[in-house]
Amino acid sequence: MDGTVGNRKGLASARMQQLVDLAAVGAARLRTGTEALAGAGTGAMRIADIGCDHGFVSLELIREGIAEHVIASDLREGPLERAKEHIAQAGLSDRIETRLAGGFSGLASGECDGCVIAGMGGALMERILTEGEETAKQMRFLVLQPQSELAHFRRFLKENGYVLLRSEVLCEEGKWYFPMLVTPLPSAEEAEQAMRRQSRYGDLCFSYGEDLLEEDRGLQEYLKWERTELAGLQESLKKLADPPLERIRELEQALELNQKAAGAPEDGI
Repeated sequence: MDGTVGNRKGLASARMQQLVDLAAVGAARLRTGTEALAGAGTGAMRIADIGCDHGFVSLELIREGIAEHVIASDLREGPLERAKEHIAQAGLSDRIETRLAGGFSGLASGECDGCVIAGMGGALMERILTEGEETAKQMRFLVLQPQSELAHFRRFLKENGYVLLRSEVLCEEGKWYFPMLVTPLPSAEEAEQAMRRQSRYGDLCFSYGEDLLEEDRGLQEYLKWERTELAGLQESLKKLADPPLERIRELEQALELNQKAAGAPEDGI
């Protein structure tokens, strides 16, 4: 599977471009790997953009030849109307269908090969995947970008049968993002690789992502930033007249986990 991530123009942010690039990796996996779809070689890929907002990701999925057809859905009428306008202006209304719906409720089972879900907290994303489990589990790939509760979300994915294929790290305007490509239908090789990584790194996988621990693609930079933040907060709390000892201990444990992750590639944890 080709994991090359490009730096193309046309999106409002690098964060959105990463979502499109991961979708490209997921689509390429289907077209060339053991999970190839009937007709996928001709570009007949259908992708759902769930929570599409103004439709920028949907547009790029078509423009870059990743999908033949996109279903762009959002439960908010305002953003969906803006998406419709952008799609019409691009002359792509025949290839991008908009639907007023939340989560997977706007999709029929098996209607799409893959999906993109971003711009929400991990807890909400877990709920969407749980409530729409039947449809989600028929996706060949999912591009997910939870904006909070990352460790809990990664554990949720593993416990619910999703296998991580690739994740990225990006800092944009002072905020860190960890988009990921997962599948509920891994090949035997992908499932074996996931088990090997999880056995090697243990719970560090949930905190930082097993593929990033094995192959640094920005994780070390994030760990350095996190270490500075944790240490600074810890020192500030220690200076208080009545320092919160339990919180200080939690920060110490987080710093130990951070240091362990920083040495993971060399130590072979």
